[in-house]
Amino acid sequence: MRSGIIISLVVIGNILWYWIKFTLKENGYSVNWFWGHFNDIPNMFRLAKKTEDKKTRLRYYIMVWALLLSFLSFVGIFTLSDSY
Repeated sequence: MRSGIIISLVVIGNILWYWIKFTLKENGYSVNWFWGHFNDIPNMFRLAKKTEDKKTRLRYYIMVWALLLSFLSFVGIFTLSDSY
């Protein structure tokens, strides 16, 4: 049961992270596809902050907060799990 949740969080996290990477790339930010992932989080906050359209800004914030939530959920479930 927990392994299914862990796998789901990993898949969701990867989808969100690469969605963020594509969004950053489309908006002129430098993106590394295989390393430097944690540089994307502050860049996404910068992009959201400078975006004038309220709906787009909200979407950007939701994307980055969902990524952080999935990461923290993964860490929490993984560390509290007795078996993998």
